Amino acid sequence: MHSQKLRAGSSRISLLVKDCSIQAEVADNPGARFHGLMQRKSLDPGCGMLFVFPDEVRRSFWMKETYIPLSIAYLNEQGVILNIADMEPHNLEGVKSEGAAAYALEMSRGWFDQNGVYPGDQVSGLPGGFDREGINLYLMPKKAEVSERLIRKYIRSILGESFLSHTYEPTVGDAVVNTNPKCKHYQSAGVVVNINDLSGDSGKTIVYRTTNDGENWTEGDLLEKTMDQLEAAS
Repeated sequence: MHSQKLRAGSSRISLLVKDCSIQAEVADNPGARFHGLMQRKSLDPGCGMLFVFPDEVRRSFWMKETYIPLSIAYLNEQGVILNIADMEPHNLEGVKSEGAAAYALEMSRGWFDQNGVYPGDQVSGLPGGFDREGINLYLMPKKAEVSERLIRKYIRSILGESFLSHTYEPTVGDAVVNTNPKCKHYQSAGVVVNINDLSGDSGKTIVYRTTNDGENWTEGDLLEKTMDQLEAAS
């Protein structure tokens, strides 16, 4: 049996909920959050993954390339469990938080129920504060010192945390899918027909013709999204 192995550069922390101790691998940067528990074959007993975000908003997780049946608990900034849901391997439907979440804790499916852990319970031992990415909002330059370059730096950091994909750069003809659960075209899939540079060095937008139908789009529509909202369609 393959037990959980830490990814390079990752770390574990000890969490406590009720009388249950958890060893949680920490996903506190965009790359770690994007990969999550993809490709893992099993989890050691009492082990899971804690996703740490720099803000507190409604969130959604899916199970792309994830083999282990999981249960997910969404937590607010104070560590209170908002809701718990089971997730099926490879299911691409988003499992949403019932409220604004700053953390998500994934465990083997059934762990929370088996240990009598329910919404409203408190998880302790969480990393605290919103300065989790080295961006200290309290140390931002005073108004007179703010430059266009610094503003762009902070905006990029904030925007980067809103999307699930951070490294994929499509080319014309590639099949793509929208992976941003906060976008009204979430899960729209299509084929890239054009790539446009944004002004300055602020990124690119991708134009793709949709190949599926959704609540806010129909097959054949042309949609334009920023690169960080898309990833390669499987």
